[in-house]
Amino acid sequence: MDKLSLEMKSRIAGFSGPVCRSLICLGNNSHSRVQETAIPMLLDVPDHMKDSIFADKSFASEEQLEKEFNSIFLYTSIIREKKFKCREYGECTGVVTARNLIDPLNTPPFLYVSDPTNFTEKENIRPNIYFPERIEIRNSSAAYTLHGRVYSSSNGDHFFTDVCYKIINTTKYLVLIDNLHNNIKVITSDVIKAGKILRRYPRTVYACYKKL
Repeated sequence: MDKLSLEMKSRIAGFSGPVCRSLICLGNNSHSRVQETAIPMLLDVPDHMKDSIFADKSFASEEQLEKEFNSIFLYTSIIREKKFKCREYGECTGVVTARNLIDPLNTPPFLYVSDPTNFTEKENIRPNIYFPERIEIRNSSAAYTLHGRVYSSSNGDHFFTDVCYKIINTTKYLVLIDNLHNNIKVITSDVIKAGKILRRYPRTVYACYKKL
């Protein structure tokens, strides 16, 4: 990602500029304001959140895992709602609610989510993060589907290997593209099987979501 030009980055990932962040003071509305902030291109899953959304956690259904991911991770990383004491003039006793305001027209074509746990030469100390098949950005019309993954080898030697969907002769396949060996391996064309594999593929360092 670091090798891409700024123009290419703006076309495939990240919000196309700063987003508005509202700060509403419940004690004194005159202290409320709107400021600009930035959302990073790569959305890291915070370490303290992993116990809530790891792939092997016991849930009644994958729908619950998907709901957990959307409500915890996306809300924390994109909306980023926080509450704190108003600091205006040092006298206000009100509580400020700060949150990002997402413009549906400013949502990127792809979202890239990373799991920093797998950027290591050691074996994972925790299970893989569960990446749902579909995610939505709350308070906007933007929805995304899981499109591919970049993962690391078992010994931690990272390479640009991608597990993703590819159309071959009008048929949608889940394939493995290994840039070290310059070949494509077809995993399956079974939609249900492909979805399960893609959502839980081991040692993922990046997951790519494509806008619907």
